[in-house]
Amino acid sequence: MADAINAEKKPFHWRGLTSLVVTLAFLVLATTGVILYVSPQGRVANWTGWNVWGLSKEEWAAAHTTAALLFLVASGFHIYFNWNTLVCYVVRRRRLNLKREMIGAAAVVAAVFVGTVVGIPPLSGIADLNDRIKAHWEGRSEQAPYPHAEASTLADFSEKTGIPLATLVERLARAGITVDDPASQTLEGLARAHDATIKLIECICTDEAQLRERVERRGDWANYEQERAAFERLNGPRLIVDTAEPVLLNLRKVMTYLGRGIGESRNP
Repeated sequence: MADAINAEKKPFHWRGLTSLVVTLAFLVLATTGVILYVSPQGRVANWTGWNVWGLSKEEWAAAHTTAALLFLVASGFHIYFNWNTLVCYVVRRRRLNLKREMIGAAAVVAAVFVGTVVGIPPLSGIADLNDRIKAHWEGRSEQAPYPHAEASTLADFSEKTGIPLATLVERLARAGITVDDPASQTLEGLARAHDATIKLIECICTDEAQLRERVERRGDWANYEQERAAFERLNGPRLIVDTAEPVLLNLRKVMTYLGRGIGESRNP
């Protein structure tokens, strides 16, 4: 009974709290740092919807920044609570006492900093590996047709890519995505609202005779030629589908490009 009462009266250990916060903040900082190290460039991550454990690169970067701030604040309190002990490492009997441990620690930090800035192996290999990882993502991921396209409104995207706005709205509607205001709704906002990513597919027909036959069944060939001459070709990464090829072959190309198998459904 007495032990229980004494336990209840035990004061809160602020030094222990700061030590634990420093440790946990460091673990979060290390985890987010590793994830950001292996992540793709921001333009690739934003366009493709890249994420880890449901968090986007921007969210991981925000968590990394917050953890760093928490680590700095907690470290400041940790130094405050352990000031006397730390001073003993430097000052002894009111005289500067540069112990070997302090000199060694300063030398290690300085060597790492200078070696990284100058690019001395093996420290330069850390930055080189990061560049190779970024290049790997660039090579295997679809890139936006222009920088920060995901932040564009649907109207701006239509203007910059040459795709008619009415066509974009209609195709999004077919996919179950409703556009209320093309002038204000961004591609990123639409994609997040419907858990989707944006990928461009361009259809062409390399068989001129087959193309002309299709057009003349539905309209006038001369008008089509005028529209084709004025049409602005898409720029940037995209899948080009030749409609002169078999339908099943094109379907497989599209499904592979979208990361889906034939017959596999996905709710928009």
